[in-house]
Amino acid sequence: MLRSVQGSVLLIILLLPIFAMGQFAPREEGVFGIESGNPLPVDILPPVDKLFESDQLLKVRIETNLQKLYQFKYDPEYQKATFTIEVADTMFVVKKIKVKVRGKTRVTICDDPPLKINFKKTDFEWEWFDKLKSLKIVTPCDDPKLYSKYLMKEYFAYLSFNIFSDVSYQVRYIELTISDKQQQIKEEVKYAFLVENDRKLAKRTGTKEVELDDTTAGAMAYDLYVNPTDQTLFNLNVMSLFQYMIGNTDYTASLFHNMKIFKNGDTIFPVPYDFDYSGLVDANYAIPSKSAPIGNVKERYYLGPCSDQGSFEKAVNYVLSKKPELMQRLNEDSYISTKVKDEIREYIESFYSLISDPVHLESIRVTHCIN
Repeated sequence: MLRSVQGSVLLIILLLPIFAMGQFAPREEGVFGIESGNPLPVDILPPVDKLFESDQLLKVRIETNLQKLYQFKYDPEYQKATFTIEVADTMFVVKKIKVKVRGKTRVTICDDPPLKINFKKTDFEWEWFDKLKSLKIVTPCDDPKLYSKYLMKEYFAYLSFNIFSDVSYQVRYIELTISDKQQQIKEEVKYAFLVENDRKLAKRTGTKEVELDDTTAGAMAYDLYVNPTDQTLFNLNVMSLFQYMIGNTDYTASLFHNMKIFKNGDTIFPVPYDFDYSGLVDANYAIPSKSAPIGNVKERYYLGPCSDQGSFEKAVNYVLSKKPELMQRLNEDSYISTKVKDEIREYIESFYSLISDPVHLESIRVTHCIN
């Protein structure tokens, strides 16, 4: 399953599925040798600030009270948990964290909904935890065979927007072991993926997150749709074409629905997330947005801004130019099965056929756009 590392990677992080240190398995925080299980000094740990720059499989273990976690999933609060990773094949790190269930629809329908972990401050400190603060974990929420397919497709949706825009959430595929602290629920091992947090995205891209408390929906709509800068309009058009590509109507930029807004000066970067309602994923629970007059999520409906022909064509040409890179990324990915790749490829190819048709382009630019 492992792939070659792309770029400079300071650390290889692995964890054997059943916490291979078995007889040691300490719950206290710290650094421990794999073979001996003995405590090691913290200062031997390498600095880690490039978690999302490696595409090697990251294996993670979380131990918590699972009955409590799922019992209160409709009104989630953080609860205590233990987080473990193995470092450089020679040592493992144990950290006390907080964990909670996250999401809206998936909280209702999933036996194992997505999670959010918070690296709370404790006596044990390591630069990686201090910088990371928190992470989202997207998991297959039910039947492994079906929902693992959804997971692979949503994972690729994030990777696709990485290709369209640097100001986007990076992701990392993981093998996740979930263990019950009370040992009343059977331990589970599943594939999932981590999603970069807002703070790290902003720091990496030199932007600042704009929250709804900082503005109003009306003011954001004006800056995005009525009087955008040229670069903001380009960013919005590219994001909208991406959403059209994956067949997603479950978002609203000005209302911050499944969308975060980042700024650099007067340039706005709308950054989408949560793509399980998209046609690309085609989840059995997904339905189109009420604002889109379509019968199912596999149909596409454009929800981008009404823009002049020149601005729109600039964004279209940019997206067209990214097709080879997009397809190469899909072909080379070894976490996505061949069958799922074929389904993704067919759906994306249909998008590129549509935006290569001038008549269709003019239709979505002036008819289905948002003023």
